[in-house]
Amino acid sequence: MQSLLIVGWLSLLGTGACFAAPPPSIVTLPPASGFRVTLEDAAGTLTPTGPSCGSEAEGTLTCRGFRVTLTNVSRQTVWLSGCSAGEPSVDLEERDRKSGEWSRIGGTRETCDTRRRPPSYRPVQNAWRDLRLQPGETTSFSGRLLRPDDTQGPYTNWGTSYAPGRHTLRAVWSLRGCTEIVAGKNCLEAEETGAAVTEVGCGESCAPDGDPLAVRSRGESVTAPPLLPFTQPKLKLELTARLMSPDDPLIAGNRLLSSCRADRAGTILCVLLHVSLRNVGDHAIQFQGTTCPDFPGGLEYQTEAGEWKSLEFVTLVCSMTMDIDTPLPAGASIEEDLTPASVAEGSSFNPIRESGAHALRVAYFPYGCLASGDGSFCLSESRTTETLLSPAVTVTTTTALPWKKLSP
Repeated sequence: MQSLLIVGWLSLLGTGACFAAPPPSIVTLPPASGFRVTLEDAAGTLTPTGPSCGSEAEGTLTCRGFRVTLTNVSRQTVWLSGCSAGEPSVDLEERDRKSGEWSRIGGTRETCDTRRRPPSYRPVQNAWRDLRLQPGETTSFSGRLLRPDDTQGPYTNWGTSYAPGRHTLRAVWSLRGCTEIVAGKNCLEAEETGAAVTEVGCGESCAPDGDPLAVRSRGESVTAPPLLPFTQPKLKLELTARLMSPDDPLIAGNRLLSSCRADRAGTILCVLLHVSLRNVGDHAIQFQGTTCPDFPGGLEYQTEAGEWKSLEFVTLVCSMTMDIDTPLPAGASIEEDLTPASVAEGSSFNPIRESGAHALRVAYFPYGCLASGDGSFCLSESRTTETLLSPAVTVTTTTALPWKKLSP
């Protein structure tokens, strides 16, 4: 029997497990019924964290404070494993109005990534903070459990998780720990620093007693405020242009300038267009677009008759397209270096292929919403805003671009 135990111990080490089987002296936590979790809407109790949650954003669910309380309702004293650098492991779930199913929409983020090591290692000071809860005792924390990057929500064009109206939410507190055997003695110490620990680094997925114990609160109803009415943002578009050399340092590693190659030196495809978009209004904006095309707009040229025309679109092939959000706080600017090829992807440059002076301007078709102070999430519906036209610039090319026959 002893040899079988030794073999089992070695097999666990060989698999890279974070913990070996708990020694008989370790007693697991009581069942979930031995604990009670409550979720409270604590709106207005947290100090706004920078521009994200100031002004109109403060009342949104993204910036809403929640208080989560854990009570030991069992007859046993327990020790809960925790980290001095992190929050408790709590998920926030929402119940679907139609199906009744629950899905995660937010939660805390455990920031402790220290490693539990055998005695041969110097222990990390204050890395692990274990909590002792006697029967009837509670522990709680308050914080923001919904964040813009937790899901495709809130108040964005991509989802409805934090949309205006009533939501039924619950908290799920994941516990890792053990039941106290000797009064006042931490039953987790052997797990965290004793000989039963391998050298494998452990994160939040490693629990002293295996899988964490999930304790769920009742569903609580909370209300998200209505969206702001959409108003046209105040934007200013500026443009400068110059002919650049294929050896220009700006080109190195910049895909948006890659059209300027040695065989195109002096042509329209080696014109550097510096575009500046400034938010001159008093409200932050979040623009939403895709990675193909790179620029949400086009290039216009002036004919000999003084008429402005857009380059003819031919075709555009995208191997992969991803959604991308771009924040633009009030008073801030977006600066971009482009070429005609990256401004007007898939277009024919035949009308401006000849060498000589060319009058150009950029047309910009922004799509977005009014956003929180830092532009991290929307406070209004997303819409296509008014088309912006930059001032005209004149640039002189020295080499003609070969004529390109268009497909019928």
